[in-house]
Amino acid sequence: MILAVTILHPAGAQRTVRVALGLTRSGDLAHDATLDNTTLKLALAPSATIGLALPINAAGTYRVVFESSYGSSKMSVSDSTGAASDLGSVATITTSAMLDGRLRGALRWQAGAGILFYRPATHSGVFLEGGVHRYLVSGGVSWTHPLTPDLNVLVLGRYSFHEFITPILVSRGYSSYQSVHRFGVHVGIERRF
Repeated sequence: MILAVTILHPAGAQRTVRVALGLTRSGDLAHDATLDNTTLKLALAPSATIGLALPINAAGTYRVVFESSYGSSKMSVSDSTGAASDLGSVATITTSAMLDGRLRGALRWQAGAGILFYRPATHSGVFLEGGVHRYLVSGGVSWTHPLTPDLNVLVLGRYSFHEFITPILVSRGYSSYQSVHRFGVHVGIERRF
């Protein structure tokens, strides 16, 4: 136990908490090119992120970052005729753990993995059986600028990748997962303690 505390909070290094707001863009959730070029997509999603960074060396060069984020987006389907239908909203909840290290100055890199939960407002369409979760890999950069000795402005740039499918898509003949790329930009504050 003492070893674990020493590893995750070495003497001289500081922990930080962060809160940020931003936008997340998701790639298509499903695409059927064989019938009528049907595409299921999410709109740009307002999102919020909270996180905790724990140093793993005394200089604070490397940290473990635990983050959770929440976003909500409208879902729609379109076909080759250009017709589009609104399918309601979907909430996304992401939890992740990342390794974080210095790049240059106040710029840091992050890389890790986590779980993304899709929670539809109604059980219909591809979410007829309810929400699903997918495992993801993520990476990104962060930049900070001090406001006070213990408070920083924080800018996060995030990328994540996961594969999407639901039981309803499988029952409708989708035999493979859809690769989904997500990009996000968040601005907030980070406080040392």
